[in-house]
Amino acid sequence: MQLVRRIEQVVTALLQDAGVAAAGIDTVFFTGGSSSVPLLREKIAALLPDAKRVEGDLFGSIGMGLAIDGRRKFG
Repeated sequence: MQLVRRIEQVVTALLQDAGVAAAGIDTVFFTGGSSSVPLLREKIAALLPDAKRVEGDLFGSIGMGLAIDGRRKFG
């Protein structure tokens, strides 16, 4: 629960820092295993009620991102 609260705080701060209202977010892309946690999804939905939710590959997308980054860095 504490980690979910921290993520809520980070999203709220991010919106404030960017000067973007929650209504200005039209899509939330969920990727990675922790994005499948129901409580986290509920909190994100409450923070960004108008945003469409899009699913990525919950298990493979993080590994893919790391592979892409590794290729950029190390060829």
